Amino acid sequence: MPLVDLDDVRQVQPEVWAIAIAHCTRRIVWQNIVRALGVKAIFITLEALGLTSLWGAVFADDRCGSADDSQC
Repeated sequence: MPLVDLDDVRQVQPEVWAIAIAHCTRRIVWQNIVRALGVKAIFITLEALGLTSLWGAVFADDRCGSADDSQC
């Protein structure tokens, strides 16, 4: 008698697929957060040095876009 029935394996696969998608999505969300905060930090530093205005941070963050999800 097999340890795992074939029907059990078919039921587990969608859950494994969903977990993989969740991990990929979580990584992309964190990449987007880090990029947005990085852009803000750069422009706040430049603004403190008098090299740009804070409006630059607003526009740069808007153009930053999302992370490349081709690795998923």
